[in-house]
Amino acid sequence: MMSEVNEWGGSDAQELFMDANYRPERPHGHMEGRLGMSVSYRFGYRFLEQDLFTESQWTAIREILERFYGLGDLETALTYAAERRQDGLGRHVDPPLDARDVEPDPDDELLNPVGYPWAVLPNGDLSVLEAVYEHMDDRDATMRLIMYYLLVDCMEYESYLNLLRALADEAWPAVRARLVELFDEYGQRIMGMTRNLAYEHLLVEEHLGEAAWRYLQARMHIDESEQVFFGFVKPQFRSMLETLASVIGEPHREEVGALLAQPLRDADSDLLREDTQGHRMRIAEIFCQLIAVGDLECAERQRARLTVMYPSRRELHAVLDAVFAGTFDAANPPWAASAEDGEEAGYE
Repeated sequence: MMSEVNEWGGSDAQELFMDANYRPERPHGHMEGRLGMSVSYRFGYRFLEQDLFTESQWTAIREILERFYGLGDLETALTYAAERRQDGLGRHVDPPLDARDVEPDPDDELLNPVGYPWAVLPNGDLSVLEAVYEHMDDRDATMRLIMYYLLVDCMEYESYLNLLRALADEAWPAVRARLVELFDEYGQRIMGMTRNLAYEHLLVEEHLGEAAWRYLQARMHIDESEQVFFGFVKPQFRSMLETLASVIGEPHREEVGALLAQPLRDADSDLLREDTQGHRMRIAEIFCQLIAVGDLECAERQRARLTVMYPSRRELHAVLDAVFAGTFDAANPPWAASAEDGEEAGYE
């Protein structure tokens, strides 16, 4: 049965949302719409049917959040972020790295008491400020906020980088150079030894080799110990090296090649001592990276060394043959798994 049209021109179902605070809805932008969904799940569905705030309320929210984050000016905002980190208050932007790939359980009331839809705000209260800028059609402020996102790390950084490019248009080279300049100045104070996946994405996408080399060097010596950097105490740093290796390219090819090959030099390490499927896959990854950065000489030297050291490891030889032939496929490794390997659950 269809609902009748009421005096507002809507259906009887819509009338449920038309209380004393009702104002006709204006078109929502992307983040403003996500904010509306989040607020509605928290405080009532009426917010899906009308403007979230009055114009004076939008202005007040902007003033409060800009004052807290210093986002009236990008350098002030970065200074505030560095001071918060120094005071142990965090960056107030994103969840920790180990939580990035964990999907919230919408049925877990203890971990998610207000319901999963609140997670549609990827960067917390800064997403609220983003919605404010969107509501006000403030292009410059939106660009400033996205630059801040990338410099302090954020969620959904791929889409934000694309949006920043589009907003910058012909000014993109200057904006990109400014991002690198600001990260060189503030990045270490804000991030410390932790990774900034958003900035790494910028470095890779834009092929910023020298900036990537500076970023990598700043994080290499956590306690002046190669064992910490290359071992499994901080396993995420190995991924950082391999993420940036091909971008750093020709000027630092031999240096990067030496870093990548470091795990192959310790015959007493588990990686070389135990001939397992997981370790062969890891060795193959290292050789693929060496070839990708163009250090074929180092790759061939390490291959010859491993062949002499382990003449009876036919599966390892088959893997290396496939890597150098360009036919290696991690999903279909070129060996017949032994019974011992077949019991393995995989590798990290």
